[in-house]
Amino acid sequence: MHKTKKNKKYTGKIYRYTMLVFVISFLILNSFVHWQMQLQKQTKEAKATYTAETMVQRIETYLNQYQTKSVLLKQIVESDENMNMVKFETLADFIIKGNRALRGIELAKDGIVSEVYPVESNAQAIGLDILTYPARKDYAALAKKSGEYVMAGPLELIQGGTGMLLINPVYTVGAASEKSFWGFTILVLDWDTVIEELNLDGLDDSFYHYRIWNMDIRTGKQNLLIEYGDDGLKDELLVSCDMRNDTWYVEIEPVNGWFSTTEFLVNSMICILLSLFFAVLFLQYAIHRQEEFAHHEEMMRAAKEIQEANEVKSRFLFNMSHDLRTPINAVIGFTELLERHSDDEKKVTDYVKKIQLSSNILLSIINHVLEMSRIENGKESLNEDTESVKELIRTIDAVFETTSRQKNITCEYHVDVIHEYAVFDMTKVEEIFLNIMSNAVKYTPEGGHITADVTEVCEKDHKALYRITIQDTGIGMSEEFIPHLFEPFARERTSTESKVLGTGLGMPIVKALVELMGGTVNVESKVGCGTKISVELFFEIADGKRAEESDQKQEISSTEGIENLAGRRILLAEDNPLNAEITVTLLEESGLSVDHAEDGKMCIEMLHQKEAGYYAAILMDIQMPQMDGYQAARAIRKADDAYASIPIIAMTANAFEEDRKLALESGMNDYIAKPIRMEIVLDVLKQWI
Repeated sequence: MHKTKKNKKYTGKIYRYTMLVFVISFLILNSFVHWQMQLQKQTKEAKATYTAETMVQRIETYLNQYQTKSVLLKQIVESDENMNMVKFETLADFIIKGNRALRGIELAKDGIVSEVYPVESNAQAIGLDILTYPARKDYAALAKKSGEYVMAGPLELIQGGTGMLLINPVYTVGAASEKSFWGFTILVLDWDTVIEELNLDGLDDSFYHYRIWNMDIRTGKQNLLIEYGDDGLKDELLVSCDMRNDTWYVEIEPVNGWFSTTEFLVNSMICILLSLFFAVLFLQYAIHRQEEFAHHEEMMRAAKEIQEANEVKSRFLFNMSHDLRTPINAVIGFTELLERHSDDEKKVTDYVKKIQLSSNILLSIINHVLEMSRIENGKESLNEDTESVKELIRTIDAVFETTSRQKNITCEYHVDVIHEYAVFDMTKVEEIFLNIMSNAVKYTPEGGHITADVTEVCEKDHKALYRITIQDTGIGMSEEFIPHLFEPFARERTSTESKVLGTGLGMPIVKALVELMGGTVNVESKVGCGTKISVELFFEIADGKRAEESDQKQEISSTEGIENLAGRRILLAEDNPLNAEITVTLLEESGLSVDHAEDGKMCIEMLHQKEAGYYAAILMDIQMPQMDGYQAARAIRKADDAYASIPIIAMTANAFEEDRKLALESGMNDYIAKPIRMEIVLDVLKQWI
């Protein structure tokens, strides 16, 4: 009774502490997310400021060309104060020719417009005193006082429409070398044509709502110059830009706001899920401790076994993390992008391809890390085929696109080869590239730069020497550490010092694979100056026919499988419903008919219920309840009937060579390792059916 009360009391504490862990985790994570979003907003504000300043600079640059014409006109008038109508029209025609936005040119002696060109469209302005006219006098007075030209407007023009005036004061020099005010030269710009020729749509306005305005020096109110956006501004950023004798203001805001609702909801959901994850971890740990107290002797033995298993698992995960993190990050990143852009068919197709690509690289890395001991023992072999060197770069770019973008790292990829197609093991070369590139991304700070080059150095005996060079602007390493770089688990700095997690296993794998292919690897690095790693490998040059076959491989494989296997019936023995659904769907989409058995015993029963020839082959999982795949294969081979010789193909997650041997020894004809790739399945089926 006492023990039960004590357990209940302890259980109550566990749940209270679990709730506390959830609350604290949520507060910490939410604070971190809020900080990240503020940083993101600052970045967006900086970009918006740059866009605003660029727009104003573009306008100013555009208007400066007319300022030059205004100065020219002023100088000519000052040198010839008795300019007659013929001279004026000739000069004005020369200035206005080829300038659609230049609507007219005016001379205003003593401030009164006396000459206009062309007369037909500007006659209404003749006689206007700009020193007294309400909408012009403040600008004219400012020009006269400063002695410099003034941009006025946009204003409603006397001759109709909206325009901007470039008012330039003219002074003549008398006999005593004294300057006297003569009047003004005025260039009239059609504002609608100015906006059209500025072509502000060519800037980033598709991402922003904005308003450009200045203060009317006469009324002190805002004078709207340009506006873009249907919904108006709600949380705009105000940017001021100095113009000649004026200040222009740009109110700018992203179309979707500084933060999107989807982004906020996703971040909140991530915080909640991670907080729940930490709370569940704590709850599991606390319950485990409670059970440990209740069953001390038994749990001591179990704890020892768990500790040993955890140590093995930790070592395994520790060593694997260096190589797995990058493709996993690519899968997660493109999955998130896929969710955000699910309505964009083109992006969905692109993201799905990149997810598939990263998943395949992830699988290949797992296989290679597990086979590291085979490499060291000289038992590893190369699976060479005709491959594209350019495809190698595209693959690596897809894997690191998300990671580099998150760290604001600029990655440049260059391929300079004469022979694009060569014979090599694509998976192993990808792993070499992946490990080096992963280190470059991890050890390069935000805003850094990484260059990856693949060049063909020379050709000899129908082989080409390819050099893979990856150079970064990261933290670098000391010359003393470089000789130890390829030692397993060697690290110059701890994770605490470098702020970078890793195992120190990536570069030993690189060296082992490079030596397996008969190549060389060279490292150049200085602390604080970055690292440059070069790998040189000789590959056999693919002849024209093999290169063409490699280029068409993707198009041919699935089509041939459907044509040769269409209508054939396959018996699938698979106990996992998810795996069974995937396999059945893929096979049926390839034109095959499929029956599903949930274990080896059911497989044999279904086989013998049908007449000879009904099933063309059996796809057999290994680990199944009641009767595994090995037992089922032996039973089928021992049976004295027509199905004793039916092709049986192992299809299992047991991916070691020993498992392949066991499958063949049990009477199976072939072996396919999961996760399955349909082109491989179809190729194997074509061999046996």
